[in-house]
Amino acid sequence: MRRRLPFLAVCLVAGCLHAPPAPAVPPPARDDGPTPPAVGEGFDEATAKTVPDRAAPSAVGLAGAGVRLPVEIAALLAKDVPIDKIEFEIGPDGAVEEIAVYHQDAASVPEAVRATAGKAFPGARTVAFELEWLATGALVHEVEVKTADGRKCEVSSAPDGAARYTECEIGARELPAPVRKAVRGLGKVVEAEHKKTADGAETYEIELDGRDGTVGIVVVDPAGNVVQRRRRFTAEVSAPAPI
Repeated sequence: MRRRLPFLAVCLVAGCLHAPPAPAVPPPARDDGPTPPAVGEGFDEATAKTVPDRAAPSAVGLAGAGVRLPVEIAALLAKDVPIDKIEFEIGPDGAVEEIAVYHQDAASVPEAVRATAGKAFPGARTVAFELEWLATGALVHEVEVKTADGRKCEVSSAPDGAARYTECEIGARELPAPVRKAVRGLGKVVEAEHKKTADGAETYEIELDGRDGTVGIVVVDPAGNVVQRRRRFTAEVSAPAPI
């Protein structure tokens, strides 16, 4: 039995959508004997025995390339616990930069992480959790809370509770004027968040429903400078479920 999960792939627009093709590398000269006929042209057993094996590029899949989920992510997916969604963030070179699993497994979240969230927003109610794997190999946690004044916020910290940032949803009208100007005309604001890191840096992440029907994400600093643009795609992923 396999469990089906919502899946979101977030792609850096300036990178994976417009990455230059890799330069062609000519193969080394070799003598493979007779060239096999094209598919459908009578490639019979006798001919096959005279031609060395050649693996077609398309035959090399993810498993053959050794691509695997981080063990901590795989272990969480294998648990019989509610999983809300999975996000993959892809960098300009096509490499996976971040994997995030939104879940309800409170037992897997370190006490220090929950304590940090409680200090950031006293009196808040815990709503959900997120486990993130970063390309550096680091694992971080997010605790999603509903604050005492009704705001939806997230607190990110390392497993030892060291604070990384807080992120809170805000209304489109609450965005500073320079930020609103930066995203004007790009699409309807679906969601906006104000992010503040432990060192005091601030950014605004705006999710937009573009004119062409695509969903995009724009990160803007308080002065209105666009820091990053991404596109978001939906897909489906399945993983083994306990029997």
